[in-house]
Amino acid sequence: MSDIVESPNIGLSAQAASDKGRNWSIAHVQLTCRRECVGDVRLETQEQVDEFGALRCTKIIGSLIVTGTVASLEPLAALHKITGDLFVQENDSLSTLHGLECLREVGGQVTLIDASALTTVAALGNLQKIGGALEFIRTAVQRIGPFCHLKTLGNLFVVENAALERIDGFNSCHLRETSFINIVDNNRLQRVVGFNGLKTLEFSFFVAQNQQLQSIRVLQRLTFGAVILNTLPALTEFCDLPKVKETGTGIALTRLPLLRHLPAFPRLHTINGSFQVLDLPLVTNVDGFSALQIVTGTVVVFNTQSENLDGFAQLERIGGSLIILQNDALSSIQGLSSLLDVGMLISGNVILSNNISLSDFCGLQPIASQDPTGDPPFLVQNNAANPDKQAIAALQPCDVCNFVRLLLQRWVNDNVISTVTQRYFLFGGLGEQSVQCARRFNAITANQALILRGALEWYARQQETKCAKDLLLCCAPEGAPPCCASDIGLLRHELITQCTAFRQH
Repeated sequence: MSDIVESPNIGLSAQAASDKGRNWSIAHVQLTCRRECVGDVRLETQEQVDEFGALRCTKIIGSLIVTGTVASLEPLAALHKITGDLFVQENDSLSTLHGLECLREVGGQVTLIDASALTTVAALGNLQKIGGALEFIRTAVQRIGPFCHLKTLGNLFVVENAALERIDGFNSCHLRETSFINIVDNNRLQRVVGFNGLKTLEFSFFVAQNQQLQSIRVLQRLTFGAVILNTLPALTEFCDLPKVKETGTGIALTRLPLLRHLPAFPRLHTINGSFQVLDLPLVTNVDGFSALQIVTGTVVVFNTQSENLDGFAQLERIGGSLIILQNDALSSIQGLSSLLDVGMLISGNVILSNNISLSDFCGLQPIASQDPTGDPPFLVQNNAANPDKQAIAALQPCDVCNFVRLLLQRWVNDNVISTVTQRYFLFGGLGEQSVQCARRFNAITANQALILRGALEWYARQQETKCAKDLLLCCAPEGAPPCCASDIGLLRHELITQCTAFRQH
């Protein structure tokens, strides 16, 4: 089975008591010899476990494989360290790992696979180091944890555990780094909590195809790492990740039909890889990515209810393509106005297709105007309006202001805006700013500009629409960024219709 080596290292423990009056003392000294078992140990029957346990080995220089009909590991209570791997595999008799409570270190991986009777792994709770992977594959475990003392972990792999209901055993503040966490196809899993000591994930936190998973609250101290969520039909909650600054791989949030709010990454500035938001029909914005500046791969936003892309206001460079598809509520992409480069690493396209409310493309004017007939190619089709790249490059802020001026005049004529409102703003002390606006856009008189600005401010306060506030930039001092008409309160549909007609003329 293995060779036994008596270690020369001697452990010493002592207890002493004294009584000065009687001048006596008691001392107890215990010498213990550590036994090292050299070579891999394979245990297939309970008799073999009992025989090996009688050797009282504290260290296996090699791997331990438990399989067959073994029903109890209690005889292994002296074991402290395994330099190789620990496998519990193809076993229908072992319900617990009781007997491994003293195990502190496994140099390789810990794999529990096809252990159909194994319901708890609490006996591994004193582990401090796992050099390789910790794997749970097709077990009967109901809860993974606790691993409160774990300081080193290669990665975590949790797959096809039919009875697993929660993962909440990795709250050790000592575990700072691991390669990846994969949690896949555990059909009863409902919540994942913890990993709050982790600061670095070399690859990603990957969770997929867990049919009943409702809540994920993890990784609150993570500064470097990626998140990939895929096909989680019951997920309603994923916590914000406030400290993540950069990813080693991409971020993908796909096929999450009940998720209403994307997790916020308020410090994330660089995604090394792609960024994908796909099939999230209840998500209405991407505001949680307000610090994002660089994506080295492709950016995809597909089948959401996002009305705008304002969360991408800082995004400057995309290494691959920009793809915006089938977002029915999307009316403006002004949030992309900081974008300076698409296809900086690989040849990329700008694709905007099947966004039935999208008529405002001014956010792409800066990048389109760099090379109106060259790279990156633009494909714009099946939206509310479908200008080509040259038309987008030619968009000017004054076009929008002139349109809004005409539209507001129509609202005045139709008593949508009252004469009282006109007079309030006409004499409200905004004259100087309106004169500046009139000089900048000579098609608008001072009084018309005043009414324009006043009406927009009124709508901004009454309706609290961001578009109205953005449109105020049209009358801002020279150097203000371009603005685009998209949505003003209850008149959104009319505005889009009128804007489309205006631009066609």
